[in-house]
Amino acid sequence: MKLKGGSLLARYRKEKGMTQEQLAEASGVTARTIQRIESGVVTPQGQTLKLLADALQIRTVDLVPANATSSSSEPVLLPLYHILPLLGLALPFVNIILLLVLWTMKRDEHPEYNRQGREAINFQITITLVIVLSFMIMVLYFPVGFPLMIACYVAAAIFCILNTIRALKGIPAHYPLYVHFLKKA
Repeated sequence: MKLKGGSLLARYRKEKGMTQEQLAEASGVTARTIQRIESGVVTPQGQTLKLLADALQIRTVDLVPANATSSSSEPVLLPLYHILPLLGLALPFVNIILLLVLWTMKRDEHPEYNRQGREAINFQITITLVIVLSFMIMVLYFPVGFPLMIACYVAAAIFCILNTIRALKGIPAHYPLYVHFLKKA
């Protein structure tokens, strides 16, 4: 959320007739940080923006450029969509429940949260159903059911880790062979 060289902060500061040092004293933000924000070297965090806006007696959103919306921001939670289901290896169905909660809370914030969340949930539901099926087969015929269950756990772990790495690198995640339980909106 760069402030176009800090032009908005500098403009409001100058309109109020304040120097960087005066703004620093009024806001509690160091003068060096204000210089770096205005020069575009650093991106201010939300709390810093709030402190500066309060000192300037303006709204925090006034310091954010009109084209900097939450949908254009970087989807930083994407790796969580893919690593979180690993908890399902130890706690049954947690892989689906936690993922559904995260996806429900974040799906409207960024298109990738919605797309990759749906794909991860569909994969986790599919793999969980196959694991349950392999458990039933294991009860009936152990030599087939046990290797199938182990293969499902290994595949789930591998695809979770691979897609977490892909998300960290900014590459779209992809899960193979899953049923579309959650349809596209």
